[in-house]
This record gives sequence, structure tokens and C-alpha cells, in this order.
Amino acid sequence: RDWSPIKAMKWCLKGLINGHTDVVVRSEGTNLSVGGVALCRNPLCPWCSYKRSMESAEVLSKGLIRAKKKGFFVRLLTLTIPSGGEYAEQRSLLSGSLRRFSKRFSKEMKKQGAEQAGVSWSFDITMKMERSWRSHLHIHSCIVSDSMGVDEGTLFEWWNDAVSKEAGRPVQLSRKAFYARVPHSEKSVSSYVLGKFLRSAIEVQASSQKDGGKV
Repeated sequence: RDWSPIKAMKWCLKGLINGHTDVVVRSEGTNLSVGGVALCRNPLCPWCSYKRSMESAEVLSKGLIRAKKKGFFVRLLTLTIPSGGEYAEQRSLLSGSLRRFSKRFSKEMKKQGAEQAGVSWSFDITMKMERSWRSHLHIHSCIVSDSMGVDEGTLFEWWNDAVSKEAGRPVQLSRKAFYARVPHSEKSVSSYVLGKFLRSAIEVQASSQKDGGKV
């Protein structure tokens, strides 16, 4: 809080909500909730980032489970680009490639007669300390459609094509670095969402309790 440039984060959990005179703390097992105090809801806040992510994960998990039960086409993807380059370059390439891939997916699903098709995603970054903090940015994504869908090979071709067009040159991605998983159960959906979409929020919340420099 002391180092945050955002005023709302400085006051997160410190001020009472207008009209409230009491702070309410509830504990259930390892879960803890606080009521009556102002929250910043900033994604970088150690308290609010986890809360926001849990809310989003619940909505996403329920949506994917419901889609699977209705017989929709559902895939859990890991999208990568060639290693190397600065973080800003990777971020720009991934963002543009994702837009192209999402448009391609929606367009192709509509050709199959789909009325509903969507893409949800989360950026993930890993850094190698022994290589001068070299960063590698990639995407974890969920795609859903009420059409027949496509096979993993076709999805890889669409992603490779999107990266090449965004880069402005031919790019040959590693087939081994592309994953398109089929969620076989509610547990597999939940574990993917919690493990991939929430990992950064969990790390932020726990970082103040850790020793060392894991990033």
C-alpha cells in the first residue's frame, strides 16, 4: 500500500463503506471474508486480485461445465509464440495474434451454423532468473461453440497463421508447444481455470509470506 501510486489501493481495507459503522469478519475453514470496509478492486492489490479472480473463475467454470453438459464444443488451449524478444514485443505479438485467432474461430464456427461461439483468455508470464530475467509470455484460453467444432491440428494451423500475419513474416511454431485439451470432467475444468487463470493472483497474494525471489 505504501508504494502504490493508486490512491484507492492505499486505502483498501482501511476505510469504512459509507453508512457502515462496523467491520464484519467471517471465517469458514481457511476462507476469510471482510465486510463493511472499502475495497479498491484493483487487479494488482494483494487482497482484491484474489477476490476478483475467484469471482471470475466461478463464472467461467460454471459456464464451461454448463456448455459441456449441453454438448457444446469446448477446448482448453495453451497458445505460445517463439521465445526471445522484449516483453513489450511479446505482448504486442500475442495480443494481435489472439485477436486474429478469435475472429477466425468465430467466423469458422458461424460457417458451421453456430449461434454461440466465444473465447476467454489469460496472459501468463514466466521469467528465468539465471538468464537475466528473460521473460516468456504465453496465453491460456478457453474456446466454446455450439457447433461441431474442429480438430486440434486445424486449431494449430489457425494460430500459426494468426502469428505469422501479425508478425508480418512466415513463422513456424512448434507443434509440441500447442495444447488443445478436452475437459473430460467438471474437475478438469475447475483445475484448469484455477491452475492457469488464477495462478498469478494466488502468487501475488502469497508473495508477502514467501522468502526468496520466485517470480
